Amino acid sequence: TCRVDIYEAVLNDGGSICPSGGPPPPPPSPPPPPLNDDFVNAYVAPEPHPYTDAQLTTAATTELSEPLPCGNIASTVWYSFTPSSTETLTVNTYGSDFDTVLAVHTGPSVDSLGLVGCNDDFGGSLQSQVRFSAAGGTTYHIQVGGYNGAGGSLTFNLKTPVVPPCPVTSTFSFSIPDPVGDNFGLPNPNHDIISVDVEGDASTLCLTVEFAGPVEPYESGSGQKVIGWIEFDTDQSAATGSSGLLGIFCPDPPGMGSEGAQLHTWASGGFGRFTGGPLVPITFGTTSFMAVIPISLIGGDTAFDFGLLMGYTFGATLDWSDCAPHDGGCIRSQGYICGEPSPTPTFTPTPTFTPTDTPTDTPTPTITPTPTPTPPDTDGDGCNDVQESGPDETLGGLRDYLNPWDFFDVLGPVASLPKDAVIDLPNDILGVLLRFSPSGAAPYDVQFDRGPSAGPNPWNMTAPDGVIDLPNDILGVILQFQHSCR
Repeated sequence: TCRVDIYEAVLNDGGSICPSGGPPPPPPSPPPPPLNDDFVNAYVAPEPHPYTDAQLTTAATTELSEPLPCGNIASTVWYSFTPSSTETLTVNTYGSDFDTVLAVHTGPSVDSLGLVGCNDDFGGSLQSQVRFSAAGGTTYHIQVGGYNGAGGSLTFNLKTPVVPPCPVTSTFSFSIPDPVGDNFGLPNPNHDIISVDVEGDASTLCLTVEFAGPVEPYESGSGQKVIGWIEFDTDQSAATGSSGLLGIFCPDPPGMGSEGAQLHTWASGGFGRFTGGPLVPITFGTTSFMAVIPISLIGGDTAFDFGLLMGYTFGATLDWSDCAPHDGGCIRSQGYICGEPSPTPTFTPTPTFTPTDTPTDTPTPTITPTPTPTPPDTDGDGCNDVQESGPDETLGGLRDYLNPWDFFDVLGPVASLPKDAVIDLPNDILGVLLRFSPSGAAPYDVQFDRGPSAGPNPWNMTAPDGVIDLPNDILGVILQFQHSCR
């Protein structure tokens, strides 16, 4: 029986305070982990692909001996795939509703795996993607988890990368050859451009770059990782824009001035990004890659000039390998090199014989060493364009050389590697404070304290209020340190 409280008649109109039917039920049991929660129970993706699996991962766990290749991966599930022949594969988590992390491994057991590749946020999204060359007969183990252990509705996809189509009917196409062996004299032959092929119509440009050596498959941490810098002169006039990085590392392109349509082709990641613009898909052949570029991003019409600078990264080192055109000038969308005659045929009269004058002695000219060019600082922020285009953030790298307001990206949430490639508050701002505080640690020095926004002086630098507030004091820190290239 249940005890009846003496206040029962007053509070409950005479009814029992016990729930109807006896004592309350026990709390529900937690859901079981997914069936492929452990390495040994991985779901096997069959052939042929594509293969897609959807499941809930909120109860997923992490094994004690499980590798953590991309920082804060946790709450993982496992898949495996063994291709019957060698092929290029893409695995991703597109369609998932949480922040995912994905890694590809080979090896016999969870505690003895070799990493093929891993990714946290791909292309500015919270989903993940890894593209890799899969050898026939080799089993690949795919680890999928949540950032900081996040879980939710997971969608896992395995497929062969699809090459986006070029225009069905091209209105212009041509090929510009580039000499073999002119790749800056470097011993690495993989990034020696041998031709640039162009095809397009009024809406789309397909740009294919052929190399003397392999650029596929992408090998993480090796010289086979292709990067590039493609600059477009959208009005075909040197009077506007600048020659940018091509003017530093390549023969200065005469008659070309880039107006800001620069495509950063981190090609081995499967995409490029226009300065201040959208992603552009990059697809690979064994010795080539192709970028499919909307004409709207390069001036809106088919009259443009462009030039290329290709290179690779090895660890934190960035090395440029080759330029096209190789001897100066730029490539015109009409199919010839800037500064050279138009390919339109013209009548040439028969030459007449002219006697050769008696040669005279000419003094040997004094050779003056060519001075090393000083890299420009296009956005005037105190970091030159080479520093801002490099991979080292402590030297101003991974920044936009056209944007004077960019600043360092620091560690992702919870201050753990890898860097998250997102300018976010308060995490990156905290990094600025910790990195550049005169005392070396928070709280930051009073010199950055600003007063409240008031009157005609909305960013009040004259009335410190002794309060660490956003965004006013933070703006002071950014303005103070955004130009550092130490």
